[in-house]
Amino acid sequence: MSSRVFWGFGLVVAGGLLLAANLGLVSPAVWGVLWRMWPLVLVLWGVSLLLRPLGRAGAIITAVIVLLTAAGVVGYAVYFAPGGVQSGELVLDQPLAPEVEKVSVKIAVGGVAVDLDGAAPEGCLATGRLGYHGPPPEVDCDVAADRAELELRSAPGPTRVAGLPSPVWVIHLNPAPVYTIDVSAGACALDIDLSALKVEEFHLDGKASSVVVTFGDQGLDLTGRIDLKAGSLTLRVPRRVGVEITAASTLADNNLEEAGFERSGSRWVSQGFEAKTDRFTFTVNAVVGSVRVEWTD
Repeated sequence: MSSRVFWGFGLVVAGGLLLAANLGLVSPAVWGVLWRMWPLVLVLWGVSLLLRPLGRAGAIITAVIVLLTAAGVVGYAVYFAPGGVQSGELVLDQPLAPEVEKVSVKIAVGGVAVDLDGAAPEGCLATGRLGYHGPPPEVDCDVAADRAELELRSAPGPTRVAGLPSPVWVIHLNPAPVYTIDVSAGACALDIDLSALKVEEFHLDGKASSVVVTFGDQGLDLTGRIDLKAGSLTLRVPRRVGVEITAASTLADNNLEEAGFERSGSRWVSQGFEAKTDRFTFTVNAVVGSVRVEWTD
């Protein structure tokens, strides 16, 4: 591709972006995103050198590659620049039907920080705010007899925007029902405080997450399954509760022995587990990452 075509196309794109920024159609921050992608110029230059021996055919192929790359880069920059996508907070205010005794909560998030606790006021199943970049999150709640199912999902697509912090979800659940909680998370930080809740099942599937889960002396047994691809997991548990952890993989980095657990093969149990009234039983799969247990009293 000749330098005349290259620079002509570059001026058209730059002028179009400047005009769009001046008219408020795109954020001026788009230039910062474009600047971080400058190594692509070296890549395209290398491609043109490799294809030059093909003559006219090589020039056509190079031109097509440059055009497609430029379109993709501009689209990416416009979308991911602050102000280039819709951002906001969805208010969560889900009422609690009087007959509901058990609730299944399913949370699916991408690059979102989650702060969950049991502080919803009387008459509300869930309150809080769900931050987002791009399409707003999806909230569904179904009630059947004495059971309810609450689903909170990030909208499909990227949730991170260059120059802006990750969205934050603050979720308060009502402490009255008995819960099954299922969390599927991408690369994010999760602070899940269940100390005021009654939870009989807890499931977590995290890809590259930093997870802290705090449990209370809830008066009933709990079973849990935790799969952590990478990151860190901290379980904060009252000492009055017996804890059993079955390792579904080698827990390469853990403090279970220091926390007073006894090991038998892939099974770790806290001291006096069999004599405890309340028992928490977890299956943990965390090949890459750390697993910690902290006693809260």
